[in-house]
Amino acid sequence: MQCVAFVVAVLLVSAAASEKHQENQKEKPHWSYLGKHGYNNWAKEYKTCGGKHQSPIDVNPFFSYVGAFEPFYFSHYHEVPSKATIINNGHALEVKMTAENQPEMSGANLGSSYTFVQYHVHWGADNLRGSEHTINHVRYPMEMHLVHYKTEYGSLGAALNHSDGAAVLSILFVISANDNPSLAPLISQLKANREVGEHRITTDLYPLTSVLPRDLSRFYRYRGSLTTPACNEVVIWTIFDDHVPVSEKQMASIRTLHDFNSDPLVNNFRPTQPLNERKVYRSFKK
Repeated sequence: MQCVAFVVAVLLVSAAASEKHQENQKEKPHWSYLGKHGYNNWAKEYKTCGGKHQSPIDVNPFFSYVGAFEPFYFSHYHEVPSKATIINNGHALEVKMTAENQPEMSGANLGSSYTFVQYHVHWGADNLRGSEHTINHVRYPMEMHLVHYKTEYGSLGAALNHSDGAAVLSILFVISANDNPSLAPLISQLKANREVGEHRITTDLYPLTSVLPRDLSRFYRYRGSLTTPACNEVVIWTIFDDHVPVSEKQMASIRTLHDFNSDPLVNNFRPTQPLNERKVYRSFKK
């Protein structure tokens, strides 16, 4: 009888602990783009999101400063990855690559080498919105972010503790009559990633160079933050002036993804933030 009583007591304690854990999980803030935990309330739960150097921003070409930038240098960007994991994380479509040599970039006045981590995309419910950054208040249907951490810090997590920890390449997309063949391998996997948490491992993605714009010499540069909580102000942003095409059909495929509520995952972009005292530089004169 004592043994039975002991087992019952253990089960009751375990159940109480489990219930308490579930309560804590419910209380733990979880961000979204709209609603109670939407971007209008991010700063309440994540203080950094209320900082003065936040991203994205509206880039006004007429009030940007011409800078003397050296060229970009990309290492292993041209190599085909051994595999890639495509993930619907509920907020965006994310791609992580596994390669014998991890891609890196330097030059362009970055001051150091930055190692590639992942890329993800933001898009809208229609072609008039979707991008996070805007150019002269024009919003694009989709924006891709190639995320890198400063190589000497060893990981993205460690790099987020440093003001120069991350460098992100921003690529803006425009609607084209024809499919973009560079996006075809990614688009073909979307049916397997419709719900949150679903992921697909593939070996047929192209190298990272395939998603870059043709002209890498024209870009805007400013210092900002991550565009999702905790909005760490550690990012050197590069926004390419040359746009990349995506077809209406390809956009429609991307819009079939679902969010945490099994609703269409669309309009997953943060509104532009005040520039405050920051300066935006450009690598070109006209």
